[in-house]
Amino acid sequence: MSSSSSPPNETPKSNTPHPINNDTTHKTPKQDSPSSGNGSSGTGNKSRRGWTRFLPWMAGLIAIPSAYTAYSVLYGVDEEDRLIQNDDTQALYRSKSTPDLLFSLAILKLCSIQTLVHYGPKVLGFLESIHLSAPAYWVVKKTFFKNFCAGTTMAETTALVESLNKESIGVILDYAVEAANGGKEQWDSVAENIVRTIELSSKNNDLAFSCLKVSGLTSYSLLERLSTNIEIVTALEKGGHASQVGGLQPLTPEEQEELQQLEQRLHKICQAASDHGVPLLIDAEQTWYQPAIDNLVISLSRRYNTSRPLVYNTYQMYRKDTLRRLHHDIDEARARGYLLGVKLVRGAYMTSERERAASRGRPDPIQDTLADTHNAYYQGLELTLDNLFLSGPGGQEVKDKDTKLAAAKGAKALSPAKRGVTGLMVGSHNENSILRAVDQVRSRNIDPRDRSVQFAQLYGMGDHLTLHLAHEGQRVFKYVPYGPIEYVMPYLFRRMQENTGFLGSTSAKERALLRAELRRRAGVAPSSLPSPSPSPASPSSPSSVSEKK
Repeated sequence: MSSSSSPPNETPKSNTPHPINNDTTHKTPKQDSPSSGNGSSGTGNKSRRGWTRFLPWMAGLIAIPSAYTAYSVLYGVDEEDRLIQNDDTQALYRSKSTPDLLFSLAILKLCSIQTLVHYGPKVLGFLESIHLSAPAYWVVKKTFFKNFCAGTTMAETTALVESLNKESIGVILDYAVEAANGGKEQWDSVAENIVRTIELSSKNNDLAFSCLKVSGLTSYSLLERLSTNIEIVTALEKGGHASQVGGLQPLTPEEQEELQQLEQRLHKICQAASDHGVPLLIDAEQTWYQPAIDNLVISLSRRYNTSRPLVYNTYQMYRKDTLRRLHHDIDEARARGYLLGVKLVRGAYMTSERERAASRGRPDPIQDTLADTHNAYYQGLELTLDNLFLSGPGGQEVKDKDTKLAAAKGAKALSPAKRGVTGLMVGSHNENSILRAVDQVRSRNIDPRDRSVQFAQLYGMGDHLTLHLAHEGQRVFKYVPYGPIEYVMPYLFRRMQENTGFLGSTSAKERALLRAELRRRAGVAPSSLPSPSPSPASPSSPSSVSEKK
């Protein structure tokens, strides 16, 4: 990889300077008016008219699909309606207004249009190249950004956090700036914003997590250099040869200083999380960065995961090697006497992983089939629950008598030899996975309020799953990103891509539920469709493996 800080397969970013303080409102300098008497008379108005003339067609881009959505909701027949049977949509969406439901349905329907999702990033890149990004961002902000993000600044997230908390839904606030161009000043700014999200979240820390991407705090080139060296050392320890993965690449003095600064940022964030009692999720990234991230997270876990799982690493179960690594990390945590935070997801970088492996002649790191990914996910779920650290609703460790009580009730008791190691975050939009996890928790007689087990879905996706879990009394969280729109675009594009799934996916069922509730409110009888007939994806197909961390 080149020394550039931009990762492969990322959408080009605008040249807008990265905000040093995300809560600072950057105002455009006042332009001279036509009557000011200087040579630049009228320039400000012309500049503003440069893109505001696009407002009519931009409004049309929003109004036309909204009108079509409203009509199709009331009178259309959609194949997706086969996906719901006896779901109580009135109870499920009792806290949602009709305009909110219409808006969510319209956006999810747009995301299901593969042509739009495929060409959207390219069109945006073209508009940026001809300096027309402003109208494009206006449209994005009023549509996709509004559906999947909480705002551009931390202050804009407050109302949403309070609204979710009233529904007993926790919040994972995420300053979702990715691939921040620049150096120390920008990475320090990202770290400061993460610390502030932790401070804000601590107002209700029982319903709060924070999160970060390590690549937002340092350069891609450093993470890749570290990861390559770690792979070489690991290969040598197993009796292999360094030639299998390339030669060791000693860090330059500048890289050593950058690594030291990265560690300082991570410790500053973790110390804030510890001081405020807000657990921290560290996102997984591509395989060529992940070894460095894993080593950093394990180091942080040894220091901060002493009394409760505070720092959580993310395990992408669509990778062939993840289950083995999870076994190793649990054994290591037990041997060294610290706790291991485990966030289980399927994965979010399948396309770029396979393309890079093929281009370099390396083995495909992704599971061969979707069924293999499901199996790995379920095995990881059981493994983590079998080794769970029971902390109780108040955060205190549950004593042995509670495990004996569970056994006396006929529930599956946790093995005393293995108990007390892991905390679990089930990150999934797969309904079967969630139901299976809930069943596993109940079979072990684990209190659903226990702070060592929780579920999470992305804001703007899987709302029916989140609401159902909350109504069932489970600890459930929404992953809520915010940040300057031009820097959150890679996140938005991944969310759009994840909603183009096949009929029968979570997104398709969510659209059917939204449609059913809107019809109920409008007093329109449900469409006459045949009984639902499950049509699961072929086990041989790897499609729809992607699932956010």
